[in-house]
Amino acid sequence: MMVSGSGAVVLPAGVINPSVPIRNIKMKFAVLIGLIQVGEVSNRDIVETVLNLVSICIQSIERMFYLARMVFLKMMSYENLFLDQMH
Repeated sequence: MMVSGSGAVVLPAGVINPSVPIRNIKMKFAVLIGLIQVGEVSNRDIVETVLNLVSICIQSIERMFYLARMVFLKMMSYENLFLDQMH
């Protein structure tokens, strides 16, 4: 088991422990690149780690879109409430 510079636990198969918060994806890619350069990881570990990091990025984007949608819907409900009071 390895610990990256940001504190995330990287399991031997390259899987990031989901209980550790993901704060800096760029740092995780930088750590992976460093490990590749010194030959400390297998090709399988590289592929699995990259797929996990990409999955984390996608999940973050999905959460941002979900939150943006919730904010938009809330704003629309306030606008409708305001317009109803005007009539």
